[in-house]
Amino acid sequence: MVEEKLNFGTITAHLPSWKEVVGTENIITEGLNLMLMGMGTVFVFLTLLVFVTTFMSSLIQKYLPETSAEVLPTAASSLSSGKNNPALLAVISAAIHAHRSNNRSDNRQSKNKLTK
Repeated sequence: MVEEKLNFGTITAHLPSWKEVVGTENIITEGLNLMLMGMGTVFVFLTLLVFVTTFMSSLIQKYLPETSAEVLPTAASSLSSGKNNPALLAVISAAIHAHRSNNRSDNRQSKNKLTK
């Protein structure tokens, strides 16, 4: 250990080295303690969050049960049954045509903006 002394006439002061002040083992121990405290805090909070969420879910299921909705026939089921509904086919065709025409005009406008 290196000791440094300052002499001011009759007063002598002892200056400790940085190893004495900081202490390598002390820093590692404090770092590990801080890490474990932080990880423990996060673990406790997440565990509490899981329990609170589970409790809220059980309350909602108890007081606001789901009502069974009427099952309505979908377009896929009517098409898969082998029946071709002309009105449904007309609506689908019109939607596809409108989508394609909108995309063509959008592409032309963006190309025109780039060339100007």
